[in-house]
Amino acid sequence: MGAQEALQNRNKSIIERRYIDDVLQETGDYIKESQNRLFGNFDFKSTPIRERRSFIVSNNKQQFTHLLKSRFIDMKRL
Repeated sequence: MGAQEALQNRNKSIIERRYIDDVLQETGDYIKESQNRLFGNFDFKSTPIRERRSFIVSNNKQQFTHLLKSRFIDMKRL
């Protein structure tokens, strides 16, 4: 493999990683907005649950952090 080919592969890899990070960030924003709409529909007022959740995108991975009790809210409704 020549230097030119190695450089092209490196640039492609950088562009791919950047694209994947961008898509993951957009997805996280969409999920957060959807959750906010649902919170509004159910007259949900728990501020800590809303504020203590986050989406972090790094190295082509998305991490979603939230309070444990938020996992049981939908079960409580049933």
